[in-house]
Amino acid sequence: MMFFRVASISAVMWVTALGGGMLTVDVGDEYAVRTVVEPAVTQLAPDGTVISSTMPEPPYAFEYRFDRTMVQYLRSDDNVTVTYEELAGTDYASLKCETSLPASMVYFRALRVTDAPVAMPVQGVTANGNPVEVTNIDRLEIEPKAATLRVLILGIENE
Repeated sequence: MMFFRVASISAVMWVTALGGGMLTVDVGDEYAVRTVVEPAVTQLAPDGTVISSTMPEPPYAFEYRFDRTMVQYLRSDDNVTVTYEELAGTDYASLKCETSLPASMVYFRALRVTDAPVAMPVQGVTANGNPVEVTNIDRLEIEPKAATLRVLILGIENE
């Protein structure tokens, strides 16, 4: 099973809400989507402790499809190979990712306000070519960056 988590980079805070997490960022903020491959549990003790599990074999591959007018791909962890492609005739992009490590992050920037919380669509999830179940319960909400009054102190040169 592969879990997807949304994390704010500017706040350096992991979303850990019961059920799905909700991350709210301002336009212009950077955030990360963290993927974690979890093992298949094959046996539990009566107290719920995992006795036996099997980790899916790498490489792990997945694809994000996103509205590039809403978010911008920035970078990924060093252990992630990415292929970015703009989908012709649309505002959407595809980001195909592959990694040999069970946990990795891909970084994005919020470009415009969302009308409601959104998920990070993911598809084509595999481990060593075999399909992997996806849990994608976190949501992202992008709010306007607040208007501010900037105060500057300037030096004046006398003539």
